[in-house]
Formats: sequence, C-alpha cells, structure tokens
Amino acid sequence: SSIGAGSGGDIQFMFAEDILGCHVPPYPRHTKQYRNLYAMEQAIQAERVNGFRDYIDDVKSGTFPGHEHIVNAPAGLIDQFRSAVDGSAHD
Repeated sequence: SSIGAGSGGDIQFMFAEDILGCHVPPYPRHTKQYRNLYAMEQAIQAERVNGFRDYIDDVKSGTFPGHEHIVNAPAGLIDQFRSAVDGSAHD
C-alpha cells in the first residue's frame, strides 16, 4: 500500500504497484491507477498458455517439427565428437 500526504505535503510517496494497477483491486483510496498492468499481465499469461497449447497440439499431430525445423549435423561430426570424448576420458 502507498502512503499519501495530500496536496499540502512536500512529497508524494506512492508505490508503482498501486499507481500502475499491478494487482487485483481494491487499491488504497489515496491512489489513482494510471494503467491496468494487472489486466495486461493476465492477457499475456493467457497468450503463454495458448502458445504452449498450440505447440503441444502441433507436436501431437506431427506438424512440428517440420522439415524446415530439422538441422542435420555435417557428415563425420558425430564421429569426431565421439573420438574427442573418448580421448578425453583417457587423459
């Protein structure tokens, strides 16, 4: 919550969470919400959930990964890696 001193005070001390509307109301009486970031955060969270649902649906249906998402290692790279790992195990 914020501490308000009124217009006769030398300072105003407010919390960003209150004046930006970062949480569920009610807000302190002496504050004004200049934005509704809580609603925006809820909308962003819904988009996150929908994005993961779309991803899961694509994986289950086999449409992801598509051919354009597959990266193949150059010929011989796996063998080079195995040799390097085997060599370091004996050091």
